[in-house]
Amino acid sequence: MGQGVDAAGLARVRVDRPVGGETFQLDGTVLVLRRAMAQDRSAVAAMHGRCTAKSLHRRYLAGVLGDIDRVVAHLVPPPSGVAIGAFTPEGDCVALAHLVPMSDRDAVELAALVQDDWQRYGLGLRLARLVLAVPERAGRAVFLLAEADNWPVLALARRLGYRAAPGVTNGFMDIEIAGATLPAPGPA
Repeated sequence: MGQGVDAAGLARVRVDRPVGGETFQLDGTVLVLRRAMAQDRSAVAAMHGRCTAKSLHRRYLAGVLGDIDRVVAHLVPPPSGVAIGAFTPEGDCVALAHLVPMSDRDAVELAALVQDDWQRYGLGLRLARLVLAVPERAGRAVFLLAEADNWPVLALARRLGYRAAPGVTNGFMDIEIAGATLPAPGPA
């Protein structure tokens, strides 16, 4: 495992800048953690192509179906949410986390995809913490949706420091990250 960033370091990451971000070294490679923008779509699509079918299935609950460009256009940037990616200095995307509003409740869904050779270094956790800190999610409950045997999602929920209380229906978990709701910002 490379040199990481502790929780105090994560607090210093500025994700409100569309370009630039902060740099961190992970396993000898410098990564920039920043908001993913429309101009990053080709890099995000390429990352999907470098992921195994298993990783894509865990992320999308069915793999990536259909046109990858259409999927990526919906995610980067999400219409009413936020996406934060991890990019190499060459511009390759190696991970993406995002929050999107849920259609069936007043909450947001947290989801992440980490390229297989970057998994198990804590990169998904770092991106999840960053995306949970954005103002767009203030005052909204946070959920993770996954198949019941998706232990990386359970581990992520636990590592976020919240008590995961998954409900399993038809083989799928609906995990509310207990305590993740932040108060909505008051008037300025």
